[in-house]
Amino acid sequence: MVPDASPEVKPAPQVQNAANQPLVREPLFERGLRLFNQRSFFECHEVLEDLWRPERGPRRLFLQAVIHFAVSFYHVQRHNLPGAERQLSKGLKKLAGYLPAFEGVNTERLYLSGIQFLERIGQRKNLKQFPKLTRAGRSKRSHAESPRPARR
Repeated sequence: MVPDASPEVKPAPQVQNAANQPLVREPLFERGLRLFNQRSFFECHEVLEDLWRPERGPRRLFLQAVIHFAVSFYHVQRHNLPGAERQLSKGLKKLAGYLPAFEGVNTERLYLSGIQFLERIGQRKNLKQFPKLTRAGRSKRSHAESPRPARR
């Protein structure tokens, strides 16, 4: 059950220039991303909901998409695969408007790995490797790693 969206989807008009925004370094946002990558999905969803509730701008739907991912992966951990499929499908649909990057997160990478994970849920196999949230502009290192110093 792959959502009707592809990586070529144009960002929604209200977030057209979102990728050009400065990197957000709010402690709650950073904590939520760290919890996500540590596979503490329930805690991640709780932290990100604290940011999501008062939000009214384009960031609200982005946070909601990431929360759907976290809830989906929590469902996988609890062996509720139908719930995981529903939540991940919702997250993918919402995240499609924020490609290729938003708030410093490589949303395109998350989107593509989310599609692959949704297919694996449908096949009921290889469900222990969860997608990670990575910083935009980084290829293999996670967002929590600091950049290497330049050589002189």
